[in-house]
Amino acid sequence: MSVRRHLYRVRVRSNDIDLLNHVSNVVYAEYATDAMAAAARDGLLPAVPRVRQLAIDFLAPIRLADRDVVVESAVDGASVRQSFLVHRDGAPVLAARTEIACGPPAALPPSRPGGQVYEHVVRPSDTDGTGSLTAARAFRLVQEARNQLFEPSREPTEADYRVVARTECVLGAPMPWRDEPYLPRSWVDHLGTSSATVVTEVGDEQRVHLRATSVIVSWDHRGRRSRPLTPDLRDRWSRLGSGPAGTAQ
Repeated sequence: MSVRRHLYRVRVRSNDIDLLNHVSNVVYAEYATDAMAAAARDGLLPAVPRVRQLAIDFLAPIRLADRDVVVESAVDGASVRQSFLVHRDGAPVLAARTEIACGPPAALPPSRPGGQVYEHVVRPSDTDGTGSLTAARAFRLVQEARNQLFEPSREPTEADYRVVARTECVLGAPMPWRDEPYLPRSWVDHLGTSSATVVTEVGDEQRVHLRATSVIVSWDHRGRRSRPLTPDLRDRWSRLGSGPAGTAQ
């Protein structure tokens, strides 16, 4: 089957912007799934493509001043690769890349114990036509779980600024709307020079609804670049790990 190309243009909204004056990482997932819906409307995908895996590499910030984002999709059967482009000074800037796999839910192995737990209630508006959590809302769940892991009870300072470099989310057993909250668990799996790898899971010993891996980078907001973890930040983040004595490996 030949690869088919599709273009979708999305206007940046003011409520897409986060505290760093960038488009929030979770909004990229909305842009990605909106572009898929447009491709489905134009006959390149099934009418209701179900996302089973969505990975986003964040390459450059998107700002409100960019106005429009062009999502270029390459559709190859049940797989979709996307490039997010903005134009600055007359030249295209690659802001993100996505890899999407459509199909039935992934068969994920049983969930592991441990990690920071918080309650997440799925709302009716979080679900798709089948009544299950959408891929875009799954990204919001993952973000909220990370936020609870890093700063559950203190006001962040400038030293705590961080950006997401990559998130990969695999959707397993459906997560329907229900009154009972789900219990996402997150932990720091690895620490690098300026980054941390965070794992988030939703599930139990019988089934796993979602597993996500995120790479978080310590960010110098004034210099607009990554920076090494400070000793204090490294110490605090290492205590959020899942290894022996709760330390990141």
